[in-house]
Amino acid sequence: MSLLPGRLHPQPARFYSLLGERFCKHVFTNWDETATAIMAYLFDDLYQLDKYQGLVDNQKLEGGSEVAVDILEWPRDSSEPSDLLWKSITVDQLPSLRLASLRIILAPLDEPNARTLKVLTSLYRQFNVPPCFLTERTQGVTHSFGVREDDSASYSSWFHYLFKNVHVQRDGDDVPRIVSPLSNPLSQSDLSWNKAGFFLHQSGPGGLVTLICFGPGKPLVRRLERLVSHAKWRDAVVDPYSLFVVVLNELFLQMDGLVWGLSSVFGAMEYNALHDLSSTPDFVGLHNVAKHIVYMKEGIDAALATHQSMLQNHEQRYQIKSSKTPEPIPKATHSALQHQGELFRSISIRLTSLDRRMQNIINLSFNLVTQQDSRIMKNDNSSMKTIAGVTLLFLPVTTIATVFSTPFFSLPDDGSATPRFHVAPWFWVFWAITVPVTIVVCVGGFLYHRSDRRKGWTTRARSRREEYKTA
Repeated sequence: MSLLPGRLHPQPARFYSLLGERFCKHVFTNWDETATAIMAYLFDDLYQLDKYQGLVDNQKLEGGSEVAVDILEWPRDSSEPSDLLWKSITVDQLPSLRLASLRIILAPLDEPNARTLKVLTSLYRQFNVPPCFLTERTQGVTHSFGVREDDSASYSSWFHYLFKNVHVQRDGDDVPRIVSPLSNPLSQSDLSWNKAGFFLHQSGPGGLVTLICFGPGKPLVRRLERLVSHAKWRDAVVDPYSLFVVVLNELFLQMDGLVWGLSSVFGAMEYNALHDLSSTPDFVGLHNVAKHIVYMKEGIDAALATHQSMLQNHEQRYQIKSSKTPEPIPKATHSALQHQGELFRSISIRLTSLDRRMQNIINLSFNLVTQQDSRIMKNDNSSMKTIAGVTLLFLPVTTIATVFSTPFFSLPDDGSATPRFHVAPWFWVFWAITVPVTIVVCVGGFLYHRSDRRKGWTTRARSRREEYKTA
């Protein structure tokens, strides 16, 4: 098959059948143009576009107006904050905006639904977003950072953010607990996650810098709004990575708040476990809190990996170490990125400590339950000893009474003054049967017990041999 310039596939009809006729007609009509725009290299995979669209194949089309995006824009020929433009527009209106030096686009989360798919694909087409950016979302990757430069000297970099979310509330006793916004009856359970994506694009050296925030949280939006009155906004044109510093700082504040919230929940459980040893531990709650810690540790490790990749790329792009006199703005940005890494590491250290405390409490709770079970078993053993003692006390009497109640013994009342005790002449039959049966039962029990012990020894020896072979 030959590669046709300007075309993604030599058979458009087949291409549309692969993507799904319904969505090609009703959701977006420019999918072929979108695919052609962002499929610029041999390693760009067409299937990822089809898979991305497949996320909404089973969703119904929603009515209502087209989803708008919020634009924060600084004009090219003015440095006054009053000239800043902030408004909501449709994505198709982006090319008609005035010339700008810096633009921030607040878009819906890049996890498409039937209402946002057209907006997202239009953004991908206009900013030449590579298919691997879509792959990161469809696969739900934890860590990602990518960079791409094309022949027109435009530069793009991006990353995705995924971190465990917990909603902490205080109950009537002022005890912090995790309350899931979803219907979930399990103790300390929360199935929600924080997700976002960030795509940074610069159209050539000194050209328009655009940061697209997919699904930004409210704190980040407020932080970006505060940039309106910042006199150093042109630093982002000189070094666009300064915008990533702002984003990373807000993500740190969000992650740090979530970890502190989870720590407060665990602290209450730890206090209850240490001060009320007689209560039954909430093992379901302990498991869920431990699971949240594992997820958060995974998220902070991913953030550190993303930060390290970003730091290395920034160092190479602006020659921070290779140049004797690096530019002051990139140098300051690099220092700020390094500081963000230290902040992320502080969260990682706290999560490591929290995980160890969690293991201690789980072990303590398990040992306490084991001790309680041991006490119960000890009480049961005492009861059984009492029953066995009483049984042994009456066993001789019972045995003698049973034997004398048989027909082998009789005390006939023949009217004589002196009663006579009669023993049947066939009394020997009782012993002839009882003694052999007793011997057979005892020998059988002894042989069974001996065989069971030998079987246990054989199993342990086989296990040791297998361990030695494995070692």
